[in-house]
Amino acid sequence: MGDPRKKIVSPIDVLTSARDKLDAGWCRKDFARDDEGRRVDPVKKAAAYFDIEGAIVHSAHWLARPPHRPEVAWRLERQLVDLLASLVCKPGEIDEIGSSYVLEKYNDAKRRKKSEILKLLDAAIELIGAEILAEQTRLENGQEPEA
Repeated sequence: MGDPRKKIVSPIDVLTSARDKLDAGWCRKDFARDDEGRRVDPVKKAAAYFDIEGAIVHSAHWLARPPHRPEVAWRLERQLVDLLASLVCKPGEIDEIGSSYVLEKYNDAKRRKKSEILKLLDAAIELIGAEILAEQTRLENGQEPEA
């Protein structure tokens, strides 16, 4: 079966888990809340409602277990937050205010709907899937992998 400590956690696994978390309980103005609506750390088991980044943090943290591998979780979180922000921001906006703030603004927009949040995660999953498929095709055709 292999050593569980060497389990590879894919970005698609994290995005899919985050999407499920958001579908079950989405919130604004906090990374995460418990069942009673209190602000909690998104990696805590008590977290039940999430904003976009909180769902990514929670999913990356728990999928990188066992044992807890914070360096894997952190790297995945940052890459996925950057990707999601790039899908919703204006050119140059990330450089000005940072990926986390771009996602916070998007998530917390007054008229934002949960369906829009879920569509964003779906778009990111599709984009990563297409990139993986393209890479596999290149390798099957004997081409060098892209850097």
